[in-house]
Amino acid sequence: MIIFYEFLKHDLVSNNGASAANVLRSSEQEVYNYILADLLDAQGNKADSDVYHFSNDALNVLLAKVYMNQEDYENATTILESVVGEYSLVGDYSSVFSNGSNSEAIFRVNYSTDDQNSLAFYFYLSGLGGRREVVPSF
Repeated sequence: MIIFYEFLKHDLVSNNGASAANVLRSSEQEVYNYILADLLDAQGNKADSDVYHFSNDALNVLLAKVYMNQEDYENATTILESVVGEYSLVGDYSSVFSNGSNSEAIFRVNYSTDDQNSLAFYFYLSGLGGRREVVPSF
């Protein structure tokens, strides 16, 4: 109940009426500025200790992608220079899907039998405990 109260306490509409929900849509540049500020603030503050967390390299690749979407290739190049040469394609395609890290993994989420990815639930047949909402085509 306390969490719900905290939500209501900070809820714009609850505190200011329905007209408070009529907020103008942000411009594309305002959204990019927000994304860039968030990424730049996080840059250098990520632990690179294991493959279970978002790393500084993954953050830099995402930051470079944002720069490239804005056609700011100079900043994208500068950011990517710290990542280029650190990774390489694996020789055996099947090793891309193995647990743990590999030379190709900039960002990945690993799962174990105790900590599984629940996305398979949407692919599995109902007889296997799934919902079969996403069906691959052959």
